[in-house]
Amino acid sequence: MILPVRKETLVLQDTPEEAIDKIRYVTGKRTGGKFQERPVKFVGQVGKSSFNITRFLNRPENFMPMIQGSIEPVARGSILSLKYTLQFSSRMFVIFWTVTALLFAVFLWFIQSNWKLGLFALGFLVLNMVITHVNFQRQFVRSREILMEVLEA
Repeated sequence: MILPVRKETLVLQDTPEEAIDKIRYVTGKRTGGKFQERPVKFVGQVGKSSFNITRFLNRPENFMPMIQGSIEPVARGSILSLKYTLQFSSRMFVIFWTVTALLFAVFLWFIQSNWKLGLFALGFLVLNMVITHVNFQRQFVRSREILMEVLEA
């Protein structure tokens, strides 16, 4: 897979309403340029049975995962389906440089007959993918830890 994505399903003892309330409580909304007076760990949108959030940081982080979740009631609690993806701007950045490096490699191999520079372009493509996946994994682990803390509270 070119773009990093993680999916998981959690079984919670909380009802869907309780779980969504926990997430809503720590998800900030700006009011007049400032956050409301409560602990803000995430920013985004929280609905009645789904949410789309990302971790709150004071500085930009390009590989921060967007957490999309939906919650379903079951007999004893609820099931939470989570999907962690790159944010839109980061996806576009990775796709752009992947396609660019691939086109350079094809151009250099087949049109210029320069296999050394073609390999260099492919090396850049691989390096770009490795950096993307490693940084996404690092941010995924931290975001997941915070989300689990919130849900277990």
